[in-house]
Amino acid sequence: MNKISLCFYAHQPTRLRRFYPLEGYLSELSRSLYFDIAQDYSVFMRMNYEKALNHILEWLEKDSVSLCVYVSGIFTEQCTWSPELMEILKRVMKIAEPVCSPYYYSLSCFYPLLTEFCHQVKLHISKIEDIFGKSSSVFVNPHLTYTPELNNVLGDMGVDYVIARHGEFTGKQDTSAPPKLVSPRMYEDRNWSGGVLWMDLASPNIYSLPDEIERRGVDIVPIWELAENSGGRENNCISPISPSHPSKTLTQPPLKNHAQSLFYYELSSLCTYPMSSLERDIYGRLQQFDILLEMGSPPPTSVIYTLNALSILSDFKRRLWR
Repeated sequence: MNKISLCFYAHQPTRLRRFYPLEGYLSELSRSLYFDIAQDYSVFMRMNYEKALNHILEWLEKDSVSLCVYVSGIFTEQCTWSPELMEILKRVMKIAEPVCSPYYYSLSCFYPLLTEFCHQVKLHISKIEDIFGKSSSVFVNPHLTYTPELNNVLGDMGVDYVIARHGEFTGKQDTSAPPKLVSPRMYEDRNWSGGVLWMDLASPNIYSLPDEIERRGVDIVPIWELAENSGGRENNCISPISPSHPSKTLTQPPLKNHAQSLFYYELSSLCTYPMSSLERDIYGRLQQFDILLEMGSPPPTSVIYTLNALSILSDFKRRLWR
């Protein structure tokens, strides 16, 4: 029987507010100065995560399905707005394997130094342990990206498996060398064999997933079992990550225009700058992949958004330097 692993994910960004530069000179630094918390709350409460998690919980309790769950650090914060949702998520996490990432769903893995990346991953691992009482050995980067420079630092943090898009590996495969790279499979993919089925908790396809799994004749297994059975050979779906076995991976984020490049390089220049805890929190939120991607949307929306984002970043840098 074909085998796959299953991972549900949830992330809602901290959205930028309309910022007027004069405010930055007159107001004390706060999260609400740059971010639209009211809009975040409104969007989050409209998403029916509670219904999806209840459906998953019923399925897990009925069929003993093994799965992973990824919730970004920002999403766990937002869950405090709905105690009922948090309780259901905790019940799911008692059964599921938690997945870690950079806390703020950020660009930090692409910076010249990995200091900020390590800080955010450790922060997310700590958050998972505090809320769910479990450690995480599975890692995912925003938008399933990966760079080979992460191999050693992730191994040092206890990561055994990485969910990411990847290319061919060369040389002799050492399947004992963690972490191992696991390919994602999307719900619409024809090939569901040998990878992780990666599904958004907000997707309506969640409710038809059990029937689709039965129709396709696949077996849901834990990541470790999938890796052990494949031995790193099955469709290149699971391959060991090792500095001596480089992959065709990204070495910079998917920058599509000058605005994205400018914003990214301005952010990366601050990665070793000394900051207070509040400044570091705001810096992390400014690194969200969502902000960069919004700059790639069609004009004129992207122009207005970009000017607003650059204005916020400029004000933040001025505060650090004064």
